[in-house]
Amino acid sequence: MHREFLENGYEGLTDYSQVRFESINNAALTALEGWRKEPNFDWWDSPNTVKSDPKCLDLSLWFADQLCGLCFAVPSAGRTLVRIKLLEGNPDEAHPLKGQVTTLMLLAVNQYCKLVDASVIVVDEPWEGAIPHYLDLGFKYNGRQLEMVVD
Repeated sequence: MHREFLENGYEGLTDYSQVRFESINNAALTALEGWRKEPNFDWWDSPNTVKSDPKCLDLSLWFADQLCGLCFAVPSAGRTLVRIKLLEGNPDEAHPLKGQVTTLMLLAVNQYCKLVDASVIVVDEPWEGAIPHYLDLGFKYNGRQLEMVVD
């Protein structure tokens, strides 16, 4: 993975043993409180939603003990697609996974799609400022949602 990131122009991350995914648990929600006074999304409902719908994918992305990103996704009823409902990176410009949160989360969501036999990843109502970033990552935008075929 490190070689692939360097070949694609990503630099700065040298120790993948420090990267880990966990559920959005109390440790993640506590760390989230340090990001800012008001997060962009309401992450505090995530654990309750997961309890009521075990098919949901909730991910926190860590580098050592620093929370770098959060993602919440759900499969469609027919499991043909997975919708990313929320995805947010740590706003700290100096966090160790800056610029790589979306890519790493998409790797995990892509694997989740394979587990549930979904063939498309969808981002509903994307934040306008993030659309160019998603397009760079291979998504197509139809004016209301972003879509990417799972590889």
